[in-house]
Amino acid sequence: MSDGDTTEMSVMTEVSDLEAIMDAASKWDFVDENKIVLLGTSQGGITSAIAVARHTGKISGLVLMYPAFLVSDAVHEQFDSLEDVPDSFRFNWITAGRPYAEDMWDYDVYEEIGNYTEKVLLMHGSADSIVPISYSERAAEVYENVDYYVIDGAGHGFNGGAFDEAVRHIFDYLQEIEII
Repeated sequence: MSDGDTTEMSVMTEVSDLEAIMDAASKWDFVDENKIVLLGTSQGGITSAIAVARHTGKISGLVLMYPAFLVSDAVHEQFDSLEDVPDSFRFNWITAGRPYAEDMWDYDVYEEIGNYTEKVLLMHGSADSIVPISYSERAAEVYENVDYYVIDGAGHGFNGGAFDEAVRHIFDYLQEIEII
């Protein structure tokens, strides 16, 4: 499990951390292991999508908001080759390390996420300047069973009316998949 050092962290170490959390949560007395739903935003979205795809049948639902499915492309845009990746580098607003690039260099998230065939709720803001909406549009094509909503005017993060709209979609989704 990652210990908080962002130069040792990667999407895949976060997937491992999330898998450990999912395993622990499924054993808690107050958790119905048949009603576990993951919700992820940005990098938490790609992390959740991968974890769910690797544990189909164990997770009842997946909510993704502006998921960072661009990570592999972004690393390729920043470096010409894996050999050019230094031990630490600036990646958006974090200092990332070589493992971050190594884990995503030859990885295609779209090849894996489609393994999850349960209903997915996917939302993305039309004005997201961090993760282009095209990444969620492609995901909406990959997922077999998806409710995809573009939240008009929302950026990378939902505030105000965009937040209220997202919460309504989440509430409806959780009712539809019989979690609440």
